[in-house]
Amino acid sequence: MHVAIVVQPAHGHVNPMLPLVPELLSRGHRVTYATGQECVPAVAASGARVITIPARVPPMYWPEGATDERVDAMLTDMAGGVRDSLPILLREFRQDPPDVLCYDLTTEVGRLLAKLLDVPSAAIVPHFAFHETLGMRDAIAIEEDWESADPGWPWQRYYKTMRETAADYGVTWQDDALDGSSVADLNLVLIPRDFQYEADTFDDRFHFIGPLEDSRPHTARWAPADPDRELLYISFGTLFNNNPRFYRTCFEAFGDLDWEVAMAAHKLDVAELGPLPSNFEVRPYFPQVDVMRNATATVSHTGIKTLMDAVTHGVPMVVVPPVPMCRLIAQRAEAEGLARCLDPDTLDAETLRGAVERIRHDQEISRGVRRYQKIIADCGGASRGVDVLEEYRG
Repeated sequence: MHVAIVVQPAHGHVNPMLPLVPELLSRGHRVTYATGQECVPAVAASGARVITIPARVPPMYWPEGATDERVDAMLTDMAGGVRDSLPILLREFRQDPPDVLCYDLTTEVGRLLAKLLDVPSAAIVPHFAFHETLGMRDAIAIEEDWESADPGWPWQRYYKTMRETAADYGVTWQDDALDGSSVADLNLVLIPRDFQYEADTFDDRFHFIGPLEDSRPHTARWAPADPDRELLYISFGTLFNNNPRFYRTCFEAFGDLDWEVAMAAHKLDVAELGPLPSNFEVRPYFPQVDVMRNATATVSHTGIKTLMDAVTHGVPMVVVPPVPMCRLIAQRAEAEGLARCLDPDTLDAETLRGAVERIRHDQEISRGVRRYQKIIADCGGASRGVDVLEEYRG
C-alpha cells in the first residue's frame, strides 16, 4: 500500500503524525510525505520519501493585537502556499498515485488534493475533532463579530482567493475544516476519546487512536546538565510564541530557583529578552520527549502535543493559553485533572512561580495524570492507526 500524507509545515501538526511512518514502513507499506521546508528534516528522519512544497506557516499571534494588516499578510502567505503547492502535488501523485491519501484536517492544500485525486482519503486530526453539528466556533463561543461580509475584510479576501484557486481546478472550496460541515469518511483523531469535547456525539467515522509514540528504539538526543536537579520545561509552541513579555516573566519567575530550566523559544531572538539566567538553557527547539522523560513540571501554551507528551510521561503542567483554541484545550485539561490554567492577560512572575511550585504536590493532578496514562496506553496509537488504514483500504 502506498500512503500519501500531506501536512502543513507546522511542527505541532507534523510531529504528532510522524510515528505513523515507521509503523507503516515496518508493515511493508510505502509512504510519501509532503510538507514545507521547515519540517522536511524531521520527516526525512522518519523514513518517508519527502516532497517539499512551497508552503510555510506565517506568524499567527501578535500579543499587541491582530490588526487587519497583520492578518492580511498571514492569510496572503497561506493562500499563496496552497496555490503554489497544488500543481507540485498533483504532478507527483498523478505519476505515482497513492492507495490512500491522508491529510491534516487544517491543511487546506491537502483537503483540496483529496477532491482532485480519485483515491480514498482520510483526515488526520491532531486536536479536537468536529462534525456536522459541532464546529470549533460553537465550541469556543466566538463572538458575533468574528465574521464580516465586507469584501475588504482580510478573511473575506482569503475566502475569495481560495475559492478562485479551487475553481481553477474545477472543484469548490469552503471554510469548513473546523466547522464540521464537511466530514471525511475516515478520521484518525490523535487524542483519547475521553479528552474529546462532547465525545458521545461522534460516530464510527472517527477513530480516537490517541497520541502517537514512535515504536522504534529510543536514543536520547538531550539530557539535563545535572540529573539531580529538578527540571522545568517551558514551551510556548511554534505558532503562538511571539511574546517576549511571557519569556521575560519566566526569567523573573524561575531565574533564582535551584532548578534547571529548558526553555524552547522557536524563532524568537533571545537577545531581545535581556540577560539569560544562569539556570536557563534556551534553544529554538528541544527534543520534547527527551525533556519530558526528565521533567518535574511543564509550563505550556496548551499545545495538544505538549499536553499529551506531558501526560504520557507523568509530568504535571501549568498552562497559559494565548488563543481561543488553546483555551478550549486548557478547559478540558483542567476539567480532566491534568493541568492548572493561568490567564495570560494577568500573568506575572509571582503567580507563575507559585503555580509551578504548587502543581508538583497537587494530588488531584497526580491522580488525573495517572488515569490518563492508562487511557492513552489503551488507545492503540500508531499501531491502531495503521490497522484502521489497512481496514479502510481493504
